[in-house]
Amino acid sequence: MTKSKKKANEVADYNDRVQRAVDGIRAGLYRSSYHAASELNVKPATVQFRINGRKSKSESHEDQQPLSRIEELELVQWITQLTKCGYPPRHATFRAMAEALRQRRVAQINENGIELVSYQPLGGDWYKGFRNCHPEIETVISSAIEMNRMKDTSLEVLKHWFDSFQSTIEFYKIEPENVYNMDESGFSIGQIEASRVLINKELRIKY
Repeated sequence: MTKSKKKANEVADYNDRVQRAVDGIRAGLYRSSYHAASELNVKPATVQFRINGRKSKSESHEDQQPLSRIEELELVQWITQLTKCGYPPRHATFRAMAEALRQRRVAQINENGIELVSYQPLGGDWYKGFRNCHPEIETVISSAIEMNRMKDTSLEVLKHWFDSFQSTIEFYKIEPENVYNMDESGFSIGQIEASRVLINKELRIKY
């Protein structure tokens, strides 16, 4: 693990403990910020500041970041869902999705044709920063999995695919009229050649 990734993990863990302290105080699990801080090994002042509404350092600089934390978590959920279905996204698709999330934000801010905000395209190092914040996401080289899928097709495999398909529809609340087969959409979802794809490594699914 690189030094920057280790530092990012430590910061994320600390912020998580601070939030648990705040939630615990509000739920009555801890008597005070000092009690919660002692139990969770964080600074009492930090807990009290957070209770009073002060944002964490990462949250306070969100407007200067390419994507907000919520948008990044959306990307993580999307990659996780595609990993479960067996069709992890390539880097180009992942970057296009990230840009689409930013454009959605721009559309919500820029109303009535008045441009209040605009963003430069995501930089070349953006993915590295994303990975540091979300170490569960990993780049792997997919072998020629299309042939493997053909050889390994069975009732169990097909059932797994349809179960994953159904869970995706339910998770994203997709309406039937927004579901297309590949002939109608013209989108080839298969991958014949080896390529670099993004997966949630915590699922332990081989590619």
